[in-house]
Amino acid sequence: MKETMSNPAPRVGRGRVARPGERALGRGPELAAVAPKLTKLFATKIITPKPPATDAATLHKERLLSGLLAAQSPSAITAAADAIFAAGHPVPEEQEYHLQLLEHADDGCVRAAIEALASLLGREPARRRPLLEQRLHRVEDSADDPATRAAAASLRRNLR
Repeated sequence: MKETMSNPAPRVGRGRVARPGERALGRGPELAAVAPKLTKLFATKIITPKPPATDAATLHKERLLSGLLAAQSPSAITAAADAIFAAGHPVPEEQEYHLQLLEHADDGCVRAAIEALASLLGREPARRRPLLEQRLHRVEDSADDPATRAAAASLRRNLR
């Protein structure tokens, strides 16, 4: 039997023709039951970026924090971190900042960064794991304070 254009075969997903015994999703109650779930599943979410800060203190803090993330050498990291601490700003509880602080010259600051990273890694996976392991190994080998070396070794073991 040949189909005509006025009476096409029922279609089931992706334009496929329904097989015998298979029902096509029509416009009846089946569609009404599925439509809200599909709409929720494929709804677009518009994420707007946070507006730039206009407060001078907030701009200064953001500039100092971006300087810490941009610092490459241990001396630049130490200078950027010391500037943040001198301004009285706390370091955000994010892995990137504490990963940078592992290169600080002061063992107390490094130990605080290790403790913060241990707390963060208990809640979320490591983002830059190879770099984290490399820096922890360096701290473990070259730190002056035995407590800092032990904390670095402990965190490095917990990563495995």
